[in-house]
Amino acid sequence: MGWQTLQENQQNPDKFESEDMEVIMSLRNIFRQRLAEEKQQGIEEGIQQGIQQGIQQGIQQNLKNNIISTLETRFQTIPSQLINLINGIYDTDRLQRLFLEALRVNSLEDFQKLIVS
Repeated sequence: MGWQTLQENQQNPDKFESEDMEVIMSLRNIFRQRLAEEKQQGIEEGIQQGIQQGIQQGIQQNLKNNIISTLETRFQTIPSQLINLINGIYDTDRLQRLFLEALRVNSLEDFQKLIVS
C-alpha cells in the first residue's frame, strides 16, 4: 500500500483493505507493547531512585543521631539550637567530618563554631 492510498483511506476509512487493517493492528500492538515496556522501565527507575534516596536519608539521620549522642555523652546537655543546627545539615560528607569532630572537640562552643563556619 502506497502513501497516497493510505491518505485516501484515512479520508474514507471504509476503503481500508484487510491487509491494511492487519498492518495497522500490528503497528498498534507494537506501540502498545513499547509503551508498556517504557512505563515499566520508568516505574523500575523510580523505585530504584526512591531506594537510593531512602538509604541516603537513613545514613544522614544515623550520622546526626551519632553526633548528638556523642556530644551528650561527652558534655551532658546540648542546647536545642545546636541540635537544630545539626538536624539542618544534609551533606553526608560534612556530617561524617562533624561526627569525628564531636569525638575530639574540647567544648560545645568549639563544636558549634565548626557548624557555623
